Amino acid sequence: MPHSTRRAALQLDFIIVGGGISGLATAYALASSGHKVRVFEAGRGLDRRAGGIRIPPNLTRILMEWGLAQQLQEKGSKYYGYMFYNRSIVRSTMLGKNDENDPQWLYGTCVYTSTLHAEDRIGDETLREFATAGSPMWAGTRQNALSYPIRQDKEYSVHFMLRQQLQDDDPEGWDAPLSPDLLTLDTCESRVKELRQHLKDVVRVRRRDRPAAKDWIDASERVILIGEAAHPVLLCGTHNCSAVVEDAAVLGSLFSRLRQQDQIEPLLYAYQDLRQYRADVLFSFDKLNRTVSQLPPGPERDERDQRLRMGQPKHEEIWDENALAIQWAGISEIWGVQRIRRRGRLVGALGPAARAVQVRRW
Repeated sequence: MPHSTRRAALQLDFIIVGGGISGLATAYALASSGHKVRVFEAGRGLDRRAGGIRIPPNLTRILMEWGLAQQLQEKGSKYYGYMFYNRSIVRSTMLGKNDENDPQWLYGTCVYTSTLHAEDRIGDETLREFATAGSPMWAGTRQNALSYPIRQDKEYSVHFMLRQQLQDDDPEGWDAPLSPDLLTLDTCESRVKELRQHLKDVVRVRRRDRPAAKDWIDASERVILIGEAAHPVLLCGTHNCSAVVEDAAVLGSLFSRLRQQDQIEPLLYAYQDLRQYRADVLFSFDKLNRTVSQLPPGPERDERDQRLRMGQPKHEEIWDENALAIQWAGISEIWGVQRIRRRGRLVGALGPAARAVQVRRW
C-alpha cells in the first residue's frame, strides 16, 4: 500500500499507549493523515539501550515513502546475505539437549542482545574474520545466534537465542544490562565462546507466548490493538519490526480517508481484515526460519545442510527462469511485492518509484 499524502477531512484525537516502534510509527502515520496524536510511554525516555534490527524490503519501502531514504543511507548498514555456520562447517556450533518432548525448543527461551564495536581489538585473526564477516549465522540444536553490521558498519549487533529456564524475579529487559557471563555457551564452538569475551554487557528478553487476539477492536469500537498487542511477533525475527510498521502504515492510510463519523467503525474493521492475515503470514515465516536454524541432528538437518551447500555461489551464474519463478512465488507475498517482467527477466518492484507494486493484503 503506497504511502498516502491525503489528509482526512474529519480529524480525530488519538491516544497511543506505548512509545515503541509500533506506537511511534502509528503516531507518525496518523499525524501525517491529519489527525491529532498523543503518545504515552511508561519508559524513562529514549536513552534506553538498543540492539540492531533488520529492515527487509517491505519495511524499507515504507520508510522510503515516509521520506527516510537519506537517514537509512546515513545510519544503516547494507545487507548482503548470511554466512551460515553449522555442524558440517565448523563442527556443532551449539549442541543443546535433545529433548523431543519439550515444546519450548522451537524459538529458544531467551534472547540475549549486545553490540560489538568494530574498533575493538580482537587478537585472533580468524575470530576477527568470523565476527565481522558480513552477517554470520550460527545454527545449533534448538539454539542459534546471528550477527550483522549496524551504524554504517561501525558496530555489529549480536543476538543469542538460548534455552534457559529463568525464575520469575530474574532481571530482564532493555533497562537491565547484564554480564555476558550469563550466556551459557558451554556447548558452543570455541570461537563463539571467545566472541562473548569481547561483549561489554548484554540485554536479556524472555520469550513469552502471546497468542494473536481474535478481536482487535473492543466493544466500544473506540479502542484498537496495534502491533504486538494484536498479534505475536518473534523475538529477533526478520519481521518483528516490519510487521508492526505495516500495521501503522495501513491504519494511517485508511484514516486519511475519513470524512464523517459513521466511517470510523468500518475503517477500524477494514484495518483488522487487511492486517490479520498478513501478520500471521509474517509470523509463520519467522517461525519457519527459526525452526530451520535450530534443527536437531537427523534427516531434516541433513537435508537443510545439503540445500545450503547447493545454494552456495558457483563460478558461472546460470539463469533458470522456471526456478526463479518458483522462488519468487515463495517470497513475493512475504516482501509485499508483485513480480513484473523487464527485458525478459523476472524482477521485483520495490521502492517509492515502483508504482506498479500492488500489495494484495495490506
